[in-house]
Amino acid sequence: MKAFATCNPGFEDIAALEISELVRSDAKPRDAGMVVFEAGDLKGLCLLAYRAQSLSRVCCLLAEFEVSGSLAHTLENLKKKLKNFRMTDWTEKDFVVECSRSGTHDFTSHDLATAANDLISEKSGAGFDFKAPQLRLYCYIREKKGYFGVDVAGFDLSKREYRIFGHSSDLKATVAYSLVRLSGFAKGILLDPFSRSGSIVIEASLFASRFPVNYHRRDSFSFLKLKAFSGIDFDGFFAGIDKKILSGKKPVFNFNSSIAHVRSAEKNAKIAGINKAIKFARVDTELLELRFDKETVDYIVSYPPLLSKSADISEIKKLYSEFFYQAEFILSKKGRIVLAAIEESALSQAASRRGFKLDSKREFLMGTDSKMALVFIRS
Repeated sequence: MKAFATCNPGFEDIAALEISELVRSDAKPRDAGMVVFEAGDLKGLCLLAYRAQSLSRVCCLLAEFEVSGSLAHTLENLKKKLKNFRMTDWTEKDFVVECSRSGTHDFTSHDLATAANDLISEKSGAGFDFKAPQLRLYCYIREKKGYFGVDVAGFDLSKREYRIFGHSSDLKATVAYSLVRLSGFAKGILLDPFSRSGSIVIEASLFASRFPVNYHRRDSFSFLKLKAFSGIDFDGFFAGIDKKILSGKKPVFNFNSSIAHVRSAEKNAKIAGINKAIKFARVDTELLELRFDKETVDYIVSYPPLLSKSADISEIKKLYSEFFYQAEFILSKKGRIVLAAIEESALSQAASRRGFKLDSKREFLMGTDSKMALVFIRS
């Protein structure tokens, strides 16, 4: 069974890696923010919806189609590809089509979603329901290529129910997870010294413990109500996954100089059900060397304060310098530092002065905002 999943553009390789690990599929990045793979069976898609941390959507692939600048031509191409689609294979009730589009076209995502709803309704005779549909169909367009499928989960998997105590400038959870995976985190100590609402350490702890990221909204999945999945024993399915949760605690540390940020992170971690696996503390950057023995931290993953028009540039640069000074002491010889940023130069300069070099960098999108993931190692 062919399937596709969406993720933050720039992290397609991380999404493909996670899919391959969870369902043993040779997943391949196809377009920006898109991975196509062989699911094996429907249970594999359910597993991804329940556990995957890098994905926004998981879909059974119904059609790949060419996209032109014209809505009429694009819709006609989609119609031809859906000639064998039968609504009754999935539900006897209502549906809705949602669309995400990027590129130069003479139509919007809303225009295509509206036209596709009309197309599916005409083809199947079913009505569409925007509020609580039984079946959600998802259309993903990047430039001249379109993908259409059944949204297995029925909601945006990138959103986290634990994000109650948020921070306006924090990373999306899918990005936080992707940064953790870029670090190579497996065994060893991971530290976020500039935590805002705890996304990085929570995602790291969920990954390390195999705790399903959607454990607390397992009753909300669309696949529980779709005909194609009716032969699956979901009580046994969930129980089989949950018994693999690891009880051992990985050493993950969440620090910030603001007690308010520390408390927000701690509350969010408790909601996520993972707070006991994380150590929270208010720690100033210049005191990191007092919290760890020399060369004992294996991974530092963080989103440090940004250089911006509203920030005190000299103070931020001073903070960067102090951070790498501390990292020189606490980071293990083969340790890695992964930082999210909007520009490279100030961090790279501070790093080079303390014996670190930029090992790799990549651009990624978080919504429409472009950011960088910078990976530093010892020179």
